[in-house]
Amino acid sequence: MDTEGWVFPRGRTKEVDQVASDSEYLVFEVKSVAEPEDVDHFADKVELVRRLNPDKTVHGVFITLAPEPDVQERCRERGVELAR
Repeated sequence: MDTEGWVFPRGRTKEVDQVASDSEYLVFEVKSVAEPEDVDHFADKVELVRRLNPDKTVHGVFITLAPEPDVQERCRERGVELAR
């Protein structure tokens, strides 16, 4: 939940998929077909997890089957790792 309104409106709850260890969080999103807007929404979730957990290293991985060039570019722009 974004209680401070850092990324989303204050009080907004977002679902994230993650794998956690003592010092790292791997946040991921799986889409069979992806649009650049999906990457933006995911990158915002990753940013929220980073702000909520400043003591952790947070990695964002966006997973999709056949990413179009615009999706690949958006991942680069937003600092999100792309996996296929």
